[in-house]
Amino acid sequence: MNDSLPSTQNTEEIDLIEIIINLWNEKWKIIVITIATFVLGLAYIFNTSDNYKVSLKISPVSPSQFSKYISINDILSKIPLPFSKITPNGDLVLDYYSITPDTVFKLFLSEFNKKEDVIRVLSSSEYRDQSNQDENIELSTISQSKEFEVIQQKNEGEYFLEFEWPKKNSIEKLGNDVIVQTLMTVKKITLDDLAFLRDYVYNKNQRLINNLTKEIEILIEEENQKIENRLFYLNEQYLIAEKLNPDPNLFDQTLLEVSPYLKGTSVIEQEIENLKARGKKEIVLMSEDITSKKNQIKNLKSDTSSEYIESAIEIVLNEDPSDWIDYNLKFAIIENSKKTKQILILSLMMGLFLGSLYVLVFSSIRRRFSSK
Repeated sequence: MNDSLPSTQNTEEIDLIEIIINLWNEKWKIIVITIATFVLGLAYIFNTSDNYKVSLKISPVSPSQFSKYISINDILSKIPLPFSKITPNGDLVLDYYSITPDTVFKLFLSEFNKKEDVIRVLSSSEYRDQSNQDENIELSTISQSKEFEVIQQKNEGEYFLEFEWPKKNSIEKLGNDVIVQTLMTVKKITLDDLAFLRDYVYNKNQRLINNLTKEIEILIEEENQKIENRLFYLNEQYLIAEKLNPDPNLFDQTLLEVSPYLKGTSVIEQEIENLKARGKKEIVLMSEDITSKKNQIKNLKSDTSSEYIESAIEIVLNEDPSDWIDYNLKFAIIENSKKTKQILILSLMMGLFLGSLYVLVFSSIRRRFSSK
């Protein structure tokens, strides 16, 4: 038993030395195979187009850049939107429009995720792949647009615009075009929203004015009807007073409970003359309800909210939307996803492995045949 151990160790030592000698003797074969796999790796690299992965940090701008909208936001904060929300408890929650860095940034993210502006940019002749057939252009563009995403990091909450593009020299312009095109859509939506709010406020005020005017007309008609009823009643009382001819000095003329005919014909005549002389102006002045509605109409006519919104539209119309979010393509991280160095190193390692395996297998086969 003890004699077999040295024998086994010697055999293993001889085999290891033999393997090293075989590899060294056949080193040129290993080198040739390694060169061949390296050339194949180079061929793969040259025949595979570059594809660059881009990561760009984007964020809302500072509030100071939207300081020009402070006054309009103050006006908008007093105008609830017509789209009310009802909570599960049945409570009414009013919503308000505003132009702030956060609202603009959220709108940008929403529009970017729709990919419509990305597709619009990629469809331009500057970025379209001319090698594609015409019928494949749309499908190719839609497929490329899926590479454009805005990713939010879970830990820090920061947003990154990420996409892949094969031409490094056009990455910066492409990224800027996609962002600006999306911001142009954000600008158009903002203008549409403001125009809607302007018309909504104006039409709402006009509707309220018309309703109040009709209510005033109804109240005036009701007052006129009351006057006519009173005149009819006084005429009847006058006829009674003429027949009875009561002494007006017997009653206190200030008592309202006393029937008019007891006050005498002269008193009735005076009241009839006063009522007939009462015009629309006097009716309005004597009615607190009508006066209140008149004041409401005056306030609605003096409301300048729609004019403020119109001025905001003018400001947005002349704005450069590229300043509405914070980004700088000069600091974008650009990496070639083709991994040229890794492919060449893998080619060399594969060549060494295949060459060594080839030498060892064939040397083992030769040894077996020679032993027979």
